[in-house]
Amino acid sequence: MTIQEFQHLIESIYLSRDSARGIPANVAWLMEEVGELSRALRQGEEQEIAGEFADVLAWLCTLASIAGVDLERVAAAKYAGGCPKCRQVPCACEGCENGDGGGLSRLPGAVTNLLRPHFHPNVCYTATVAPMSDRDGVGHSQQDPEPQTKP
Repeated sequence: MTIQEFQHLIESIYLSRDSARGIPANVAWLMEEVGELSRALRQGEEQEIAGEFADVLAWLCTLASIAGVDLERVAAAKYAGGCPKCRQVPCACEGCENGDGGGLSRLPGAVTNLLRPHFHPNVCYTATVAPMSDRDGVGHSQQDPEPQTKP
């Protein structure tokens, strides 16, 4: 499945309801899922990690669709030629020890120290996209667009 196909799938399943919530509520849902992904990465549970990556991608697709952005097109436009700054693969930006175009090195020290142990420049990170059947389950409600803590 391509990024564009996935975005269209999420649109067909959720766009009507998610659009009614508006961008601020959907950003809150995305941030909740990013927090859950962070927790799963720290705990190292592979199945949970994969599911949380899928949730983050689904909410990112929702926001992009509401904003009228084709994620596949904009990602290719920015990154198909390599690093957006130096145009190299891998990134060869001066002062970039992490292969991230210097982005990680510009973060506050505490954030950098939190992220660095989890992300290595010579590793390709992948995740299996799990079914989103639980998206309407616990913590998600059409009547209450604010994120809720799952039990």
